Amino acid sequence: MGIIDGGFGGIDALLGSDLPASVRARCYTSVGSFTSNLADCDDGETHGTAVAEAVFDMAPGIDLYVADPISALDEQRTVTWMTRNGIRIITPRSSRG
Repeated sequence: MGIIDGGFGGIDALLGSDLPASVRARCYTSVGSFTSNLADCDDGETHGTAVAEAVFDMAPGIDLYVADPISALDEQRTVTWMTRNGIRIITPRSSRG
């Protein structure tokens, strides 16, 4: 399962309890630049973390991938990364407005 969102605040503290022990991450530090360090996805916003918790509650055996792309191209590359790693279900960033 892949989750694309704008914020994963507090996600590290939930690993192994409310989330899988291991989560694959693509955390953008600037447009076009990312790390796999989950802490870099923690920008204080918690929407993505809440989505991840809800998904894990419904499907506790999932492989979980998360990302916080900044630009449209980052988002396209994130979807490609997830699908190349076998992810078939991706929740897109929700539009705010």
